[in-house]
Amino acid sequence: AGDNEVSGKLNVSKTLGAIDGRVWASIGEGFKLPSFFALGNPLYGNPNLLPEQVESIEAGFEQRATGSVSYSVSVFENAYENLVDFDFDTFTSVNRASVDIEGIQGALSIDLTDSTRIAFDATVLSIETGAGASTLPRRPERLAGIQIDHSFARGWSLAGSARHIGRRTISSIPTGTIEDGSYSVASLTLHRTSEEGLAWWIAADNLFDADYMDAPGFPAPGARLRLGAEIVR
Repeated sequence: AGDNEVSGKLNVSKTLGAIDGRVWASIGEGFKLPSFFALGNPLYGNPNLLPEQVESIEAGFEQRATGSVSYSVSVFENAYENLVDFDFDTFTSVNRASVDIEGIQGALSIDLTDSTRIAFDATVLSIETGAGASTLPRRPERLAGIQIDHSFARGWSLAGSARHIGRRTISSIPTGTIEDGSYSVASLTLHRTSEEGLAWWIAADNLFDADYMDAPGFPAPGARLRLGAEIVR
């Protein structure tokens, strides 16, 4: 028989009817078993990997301030143990030491008109790694975004968004871990649903041709157009 792992989560929430708001909090723990790939890959698998463990706590507040304005804010802390990572020195998968992530995130939504909505969000993280742990890849400590949605008559709609991604580390086997700079990316999508049940859209991605990489040596696509259609039931 294999080892047993037990996890649980407790959520508490209270509605504040007098101010049309809600406060909530949660605490929990969890685990994730190593993948078969990490355990048994013939090149760098490690059959002795331990399950990843996490303990988390989170609390937040949300409110509809007016009929057209709502917002939320939350704080959280996640403590990880035995994170599975690739070690370039030994060329094998290993369990890393502790990693603690603390952060705060907020969101604001405003209905400018009956057909136009604008939303903002931002996240700030503080990532601390214990002895023996490498920097977490693809985990920026600063994130922010804005999205605008507008509906027209006869099934037309337009959605635009922009996101800022802070500096983060990325890695590959040939290069090891490197740091990639912050970047901002914007997109725009025009969508229409006809009375006959046919929907189509045209999207412009990475409008300003931002230069960034998801992995070393693999730059993200530049500005591009996409077309699509679907049958809506």
